Amino acid sequence: MKQYLDLLNRVLTEGTKKDDRT
Repeated sequence: MKQYLDLLNRVLTEGTKKDDRT
């Protein structure tokens, strides 16, 4: 599940700035 963790990490990292997509 590395892709999932990597994607999740990216969402958490950039999600703070651009909280546009869930």
